[in-house]
Amino acid sequence: MASPPARSTEPRAGSRPAALHGSRAAAFRAVSAQPSLRRVEIGWAGVVTGESIAQIAIGVLAYHVAGVGGLGLLVALQMLPSALLAPTLATLGDRFRRERLMLGCDTARLAIALAAAIAADAHAGQAVRYAVAIGLALAQSTFNPAQRALVPLLVATPSELTAASVVTGLIQGICQVSGPALGGLVLVLAGAPAALLVAAGCFAVAVGADLRLPSSVGLAQKPTHGDRQGVRAGARAALGDTRLRLVLGLFAAKNLGRGALNVLIVLIPLALLDLGSAGVGWLTAAVGVGGVIGGTAAATLVTRRRLSIAMAGGVGLWGLAFLAIGILHNLPTAIVALVALGIGNAICDASGYSLVPRSTRDDLLARVYGIHESVRAAAIALGGGLTALVALHGGPRDALLAAGAVLVGAGLAGMLLRRHDVTEAVDPRTLELLRGVPLLGWLPWVGLERLASKMVPLELAAGGVLLREGEPGDRAYLIDSGEVVVTHGEREVARLGPGALVGEIALLHSVPRTATVVAASDVRALALDRSEFLVAATGAPDARAAGETLVAERLAGLREAGGAG
Repeated sequence: MASPPARSTEPRAGSRPAALHGSRAAAFRAVSAQPSLRRVEIGWAGVVTGESIAQIAIGVLAYHVAGVGGLGLLVALQMLPSALLAPTLATLGDRFRRERLMLGCDTARLAIALAAAIAADAHAGQAVRYAVAIGLALAQSTFNPAQRALVPLLVATPSELTAASVVTGLIQGICQVSGPALGGLVLVLAGAPAALLVAAGCFAVAVGADLRLPSSVGLAQKPTHGDRQGVRAGARAALGDTRLRLVLGLFAAKNLGRGALNVLIVLIPLALLDLGSAGVGWLTAAVGVGGVIGGTAAATLVTRRRLSIAMAGGVGLWGLAFLAIGILHNLPTAIVALVALGIGNAICDASGYSLVPRSTRDDLLARVYGIHESVRAAAIALGGGLTALVALHGGPRDALLAAGAVLVGAGLAGMLLRRHDVTEAVDPRTLELLRGVPLLGWLPWVGLERLASKMVPLELAAGGVLLREGEPGDRAYLIDSGEVVVTHGEREVARLGPGALVGEIALLHSVPRTATVVAASDVRALALDRSEFLVAATGAPDARAAGETLVAERLAGLREAGGAG
């Protein structure tokens, strides 16, 4: 059996996939030792810092010019285009290399921030602020699916994927401390135009990191369906899996809270606590402090199997934070509650962004994230709009209590639905068998784990027929134990044992079975559905080349046995 195609990523220092499965420390060491992951995290730091500074500057400008109504309208208008366009924008991840798409988005962010600084210095109207906010949101909605779909290609194990999500959350928390604190300071000392220039500098850091990312060619699985079906395919994948529905539902609830926070983080210091504009930055930094603490706590998730429980708890923490501020409405409570909210956010994200790629085929991953971005944007817009509406009629306290009650309820619902988060343990032997198949062994480890979880075991007694020549084929089979005899016509062509793949020719060429396969002894085989097999076996140039070579060898053997292919 030929060895698997070589991967095009940089070598991982000290990477030993089997050992990493049970060790949080080893997973974190592997993340820190991986140059590609380090560059992703550096770019993410620039993005989060820049976004937080720009969000504060634009929000404060909107509030001072148009009050609560203008702030709520800004949040809603900012996210609505993303809600409509995110699923379509996510399909760009199939047409372009993911790292190049990230570079394009960060370059666009840099240009928008520079333009916004010039516009703010010229005292441009509210319409310009809306346009800037929309542009940044669209860049984010395009960037997020590409980045989140790239990371699973760079890790060595599912544990490392969770560790990478935790590190991302830690960095987000740190940057949500430093970014808002810096933004608040610059706002007080130099005004909004200077704050937007600082945001542009942060986006420039992200651009520099993106330029050094490795190519995803040869790792990303290309879809077998056309682009016209892309959005529908993503929606079917998102809605067709019970665990994905649960995860995306919890994300939607959290993002309702995010929309509420975008309004309340301005109202709490300005309308409830009378802290002034700098208070927006300081309280936003408190959320970041919670993110750092939560990111550290989320390290315990690396080896957990039921991550949705932690995710639901994170959503509940959002709600409890809002309720505490609404009931007590004083500065110490606000600080402690917003730290708790940041903890909940970090735990929710680390859990959710580990579950999505482990539940989704890689060629659909960017599209599923596109659906997530659409729901995320709609939820933020809805949460922001409703919160502003409640605040206009009942005041900030009523808005806090209403948002808190909704999020606590969502967290409790997620706890009750935890039975839908079912993670089956994958047999390490199955992973090793897949590793040895030229058509499938090229997959990143997370992809192999998911493929292994989709394989259906089949027991066959000696003399049983696994495949029959001339019949249609809908599955490929990987021999786990025992031996099979391959015959074409009346002649024996081959005897195959553990690690051999059979049935692939009918799937790759869309023809009837070209041979009969019979168990020579008791056999255990693993069946793989046609669609799963085709995406994995044709998803990269090396895999396609290996497939063509294997098929050519098999067909040559059949011809030598005296038959047609």
